[in-house]
Amino acid sequence: MAARKVFLSFLLSLIFTASSAINLDVNSANSIKATARTLAGAIVDVYNGQNAGFTPGLFDIPIVRDEVHFWEAGAIWTSLIEYSHLTGDSQHDDLIATALEFQVGEQRNYMPKNQTMNITNDDQSRWALAALTAAEVGFKKPQSGEWLDLAKTVFDNQVLRWDTERCNGGLRFHIFESGAESSWDMKDSVSNGGFFLLGARLARLTGNESYYEWADRSFKWSQDVGLIGEDYLVYNVASLNKECSVPKTSPWLQSHAIFAEGAAVMFSLTDEPKWKDAVSGFAISVKAFQAEGTSILSDDSTCEKNGSCAGRLSPFTGIAASAYARAVVAASTQAGDFYEMLQASAKGAAQYCHWYGADMRCGKKWDEEDLEAPTAVDGGLGRVFSALEVVQALLRFMPESTSTETSPTPTASGSHKGSADRVQMDQSLSGIVFKGHVVQGMLFREPTLRPERSAVMEVSRAASEGEVGKMNDDLAV
Repeated sequence: MAARKVFLSFLLSLIFTASSAINLDVNSANSIKATARTLAGAIVDVYNGQNAGFTPGLFDIPIVRDEVHFWEAGAIWTSLIEYSHLTGDSQHDDLIATALEFQVGEQRNYMPKNQTMNITNDDQSRWALAALTAAEVGFKKPQSGEWLDLAKTVFDNQVLRWDTERCNGGLRFHIFESGAESSWDMKDSVSNGGFFLLGARLARLTGNESYYEWADRSFKWSQDVGLIGEDYLVYNVASLNKECSVPKTSPWLQSHAIFAEGAAVMFSLTDEPKWKDAVSGFAISVKAFQAEGTSILSDDSTCEKNGSCAGRLSPFTGIAASAYARAVVAASTQAGDFYEMLQASAKGAAQYCHWYGADMRCGKKWDEEDLEAPTAVDGGLGRVFSALEVVQALLRFMPESTSTETSPTPTASGSHKGSADRVQMDQSLSGIVFKGHVVQGMLFREPTLRPERSAVMEVSRAASEGEVGKMNDDLAV
């Protein structure tokens, strides 16, 4: 009888595993879309911002082990915008738009009062990139204003914070000294990488040369200070208290991917050799973030190996996967090596995601099972998000003939020189052939960069004339 119970228990476990695991065919658009739909649904299922007593845009999960940070929420909404665009499934669009609008803040710069005390530059840029993504893919218009204008406002804010008094430039991690504690005296690669990427993508979308110039300045400063190494590995922080030194103890995955995407965008705009070299360098150095003996993307090279990765790092793989995929779309000839890594990573990520009752559980690593992984509602939301990002990234490389749905035509929402001057984007999907596939990821007509005197140019003038302090005070929440 005991043996029979053991056998039945074993049999039931096999049935449960078979029915709850996600099986992904990385060569099938239908399979990828179905998997993405499952993962996106699991994320939306734990969101309660639309309910009374909770805050729209934030993931205030009552029983969660690890706090879902402000920047993480911004990244999640970006992934859901991309999900809608890449799959054609718009069922969550109203929820997404409400979340993005609710957190804009009184100054419409993604500095809401509920985040003012501890907000960082990378928090703000992460939400700005969500708004910019909405503008790029023609996401449903907000009730007030334009998505593009939100991204431009954040960029102008950050230009005002460019600090030449310490380390000859760069952005600090924290926006305000109060509440920053020991992290005030650091300039980090995520904040400066976010500023760089925001500038590069704004330059691509608007054709305004001033965005390109600031992106170029930010990248060069990051190289000069040592955040970007000669081997194109990217490190976390420059310490203002230690003569702007950058500890080379552990390269930083999220920052590496952000700079890689931005460099690819800059190369697509100019074909300059320095950007070609940068993209190639990032494509080579990404091997530092692959699980040993595989091409599968790993959370963080050092902490993964010694098992010390904090829970807050789990979204980094998702942010990185999306950025690397965008890099391939922007510069496929230089960034093509990312493709095989993304394909192997997506297969692994889906393989180790399981339904646990009515909740989703995904592993921290994509090359081995994690039997103790928390569910989405119990602290594992970042892992589900990461799985979604790497899986849906493959849709950017699917042959059009295998797609059962037509991707939304890319259009831009937002204004460049006032509401009458709309940004026009290529109305057709790319026809570039990449490793035998037609790249469906969003590509833009190459704009002619034009040196117009935008708000950013006025900020540059103000910086040279000592007016930045006053302007910065005007932006305080």
